[in-house]
Amino acid sequence: MDALVEKWPMIWPFIAAGVAAVGVLLACGCFRRGVFDQSQARLELTLFDVAIGFCLMFMGIIALGTVVQQFNLPVTATDPGTPVERAFVPLLSQLLTQFPIVVFLIWRGFQTPDGVAQLGILPRRPGRELLAGFLAIFAALPIVFGINAVAMAVSLLWGEKPPEIAHDLLKQLIENKDAIAGLMLIGSAVLLAPLFEEFIFRGLLQTFFVSITGSASRWLAILATSFVFALIHIKAANWQVLPGLFCLSLMLGWLYEKHGSLLPCVVLHALFNAANVALGFAQLKQDAPAQ
Repeated sequence: MDALVEKWPMIWPFIAAGVAAVGVLLACGCFRRGVFDQSQARLELTLFDVAIGFCLMFMGIIALGTVVQQFNLPVTATDPGTPVERAFVPLLSQLLTQFPIVVFLIWRGFQTPDGVAQLGILPRRPGRELLAGFLAIFAALPIVFGINAVAMAVSLLWGEKPPEIAHDLLKQLIENKDAIAGLMLIGSAVLLAPLFEEFIFRGLLQTFFVSITGSASRWLAILATSFVFALIHIKAANWQVLPGLFCLSLMLGWLYEKHGSLLPCVVLHALFNAANVALGFAQLKQDAPAQ
């Protein structure tokens, strides 16, 4: 309790900002009944499509393990290796485990008339969709940080000290001292991760769940996708940020259903990751001893 009292002046503004952002979204009717009535028709994906996607990911994991072992690349913090090698491994992981699913989804879209459009791979109204992604960050940051602040308060009540940096990739980026490795990690976190993950979670999984629940129950598809999105980050992130990631995925799912395009989702996801990188560097600079 003493730790919570000590941290409370830092925690409560985030919670208040999150509540205010939710209030604004409610006032704007973002959660009203029938908000997705005019949404784009979605390509029907089957469990077989999802199985192919996860088989491609599994094959990528096997290929990654082979490459890592063959070239003695560092995987854990205790493995010997250069900063560039450490930065190369997560980048290689994305290319081997996620990029094949992106290629498969694009191929799948071309197999059906209007399939690419129904998956939202190509933007229909680029300007409006870009703007939607940029505006969404002003709701996403306070809501996610507010949820994270609640999780931090719970941790302190339990007597558990929350981590300063809650994601492994972000931690690696902040602790990195090599410029080339830093650029590789930033590219991985801010460019590739948002692009690949939105193809997988919105384009593949959420579309599949819409095929199951039906177009009239798109919130169920968003909730199911968000649960998987948070679950998949368990190994890479501390539990305190998982509720925030779940809420971020809810907003990404809402954008996908509302605009029928992956573009605003990728923009919001990239801006969110970039904001976390910037805040991580700001925290590092603040904690650095004065010269």
